[in-house]
Amino acid sequence: MKDIKKLKILATVRALILDSGFENASLDRVSVELGISKKTIYKHFDSKSEILTILLKRFLFKNKKVYETRLSLLEPIPRLIGLFKMCDEIYSIVDNKVLRYIGLYVPGGKDELKSFEHDFLVSSFEKAISDGIISQRFRNEINAQVLAFMALELSKLRCDTLEFKKNDQSLSHFIDHFIAGLYKV
Repeated sequence: MKDIKKLKILATVRALILDSGFENASLDRVSVELGISKKTIYKHFDSKSEILTILLKRFLFKNKKVYETRLSLLEPIPRLIGLFKMCDEIYSIVDNKVLRYIGLYVPGGKDELKSFEHDFLVSSFEKAISDGIISQRFRNEINAQVLAFMALELSKLRCDTLEFKKNDQSLSHFIDHFIAGLYKV
């Protein structure tokens, strides 16, 4: 029963964050949503920071699992498309406002996110690009590591730029242009 209540608290905080943003996911609101006291929440968690830390780690772990189960075995081009879509989902949620909030309320959260970006996303992009070079679909002279960093930074920029957000076709166009630059001529 204790674990079920803990999971309900986590699910409620997550839902409130996604629906209303971090600043509106107060523990007061969680207690009202669940019909429990704040004291009950604090029986399960030391602080809101602990809840947010757990949610961030789960979010990052879930994205790694998606990659491992759905994307890692794909051919280079579908894998790159999947990685760009994953980044789009991540950075549509984790914008500058959320990063500021993570910095304030999730101890080590920014470092955790940076580690995820560089140890997981960049290396996944690099592997997909390298596999494309090895399979002779992509040009030999491209630098997979540099392009992997570019892919990540372009994904983040794409989610931060209002013009891209307005245009529903922008993600597919963005991916098409990036991959077109990799093809062997």
